[in-house]
Amino acid sequence: MDVSSNRYFSPIPTGEHRFAAHFSLQYPTHLDWLVKFMEKRTAETPLQFSAAFFRRPARDKHGNWTGKWIEHCTVTDATGSRIVNEYYPKRQQIHIPYLHYRLNTRQLMPLMKVSFRPAFADAPDSPVVTHVERLWDVLDYETALRGNMLTDDAEEAEPDVYAIIEHTTGIIIPIAVGMKAEFIVGQDDMMTIRVLPMASRSGYRSYNGHERYEDEGTYSEQELRDDIARWSRELGEQIAKRDTEEFANWREAIKELKERTQEYDRDNQ
Repeated sequence: MDVSSNRYFSPIPTGEHRFAAHFSLQYPTHLDWLVKFMEKRTAETPLQFSAAFFRRPARDKHGNWTGKWIEHCTVTDATGSRIVNEYYPKRQQIHIPYLHYRLNTRQLMPLMKVSFRPAFADAPDSPVVTHVERLWDVLDYETALRGNMLTDDAEEAEPDVYAIIEHTTGIIIPIAVGMKAEFIVGQDDMMTIRVLPMASRSGYRSYNGHERYEDEGTYSEQELRDDIARWSRELGEQIAKRDTEEFANWREAIKELKERTQEYDRDNQ
């Protein structure tokens, strides 16, 4: 794929003829700007984008929820087939009130890799077909529509999170304020789009003293065993406190949270 005329791309210094472009979402933006950001960086492809807000969980005047807000991610399996990620509960995947947090802490790492091929292999001038190569932590567009999970009304929207909709594949890429979208192309007719936090993970070492265990010459096995025994005893003492009067309010709050979670799971079936 030739992106040499696209000023947003620059070479990746790997010697593999790869190029990358990105844009950062530092502040809340309008949907039309989000679409322009995407289109300018995918101008050489047949991809077609629009954008929407994720709908904030709310009830209508009859007490019914206006839409779902918990859903499985769409991924590809080892054969390249699109499936829903059923390895984890829905609430640990696309959970709109927690979407901003999970994206910025890398609990969700949306990725879409697509290739562009002639519809007929023996006819290079035939229309280009978009083929999904890999998906990770994205949302199926039809699923979102059935669940009424999207809106174009900012008053109904969950703050600071957006749905980037790619229509040729039917995929939604979630993005949030504090994230950047990265576009990578190589010599083959493929493009990878992924969403990452703008701030890189800190690389500092902790100062809790645990580094001493990494040097076998300065800490004996017996000292390590003594520490483990002490930690186990202290942990047991802390766990035993959960049944005391001191934590009665916490126990009640946890019970209420479990009941609310069960209700949310039922409403999002």
